[in-house]
Amino acid sequence: MKHTLVMRPLTIKDVDHIMTWVNDPEVVKNLQHFNKRFTRADEVAWAERSIKSTHDAVFSFFTPAGEYVGQAGIHQIAWENKLGRLSLIIKREQWGKGYAQQIVPMLLRHAFRS
Repeated sequence: MKHTLVMRPLTIKDVDHIMTWVNDPEVVKNLQHFNKRFTRADEVAWAERSIKSTHDAVFSFFTPAGEYVGQAGIHQIAWENKLGRLSLIIKREQWGKGYAQQIVPMLLRHAFRS
């Protein structure tokens, strides 16, 4: 039986997890700035902006045992139009385990409750 992942809002502490994949070209190849090398300071600044944003909802995902899986969010939310852009990054070590199939519905349930 698959155990449901734990979804929680992004925190500054998650930057340490994000740093495990943010400079992996294979993981970030579809991101806008994949050819830039990100520093921890870059990621802290991004996390601070995301946490304060009223147009982004970013979450960290973990296994029930506390193992980090990745990040997902809804970005550029246009509340008046009920639109947003979904993002999902799973760290390479967690690929192929079916986690995206759990994360996307969890994220959509959150979006449609908000």
